[in-house]
Amino acid sequence: MYSYDYRLLKKRIKQYRYTVSGLANAINVDRSTLSRKLNGSSEFSQKDIIKLTKVLNLSPYQVYKYFFTQKVEKTLQK
Repeated sequence: MYSYDYRLLKKRIKQYRYTVSGLANAINVDRSTLSRKLNGSSEFSQKDIIKLTKVLNLSPYQVYKYFFTQKVEKTLQK
């Protein structure tokens, strides 16, 4: 399973002045479910992504960078 970086998505949520609870209500999901998805414990479904793109005014071209940017682990070199 891939691990995705949702920092840009979280910034967009703040730009639109949503709380996790408010956004969850807007897309009709439970707050704890959305929280788990934003923290990477659960995956976004296609339906979730479609709803979020509409609410957060994302273009189809922006979906990849907001939902599918993989996390990169930093390692220290000795």
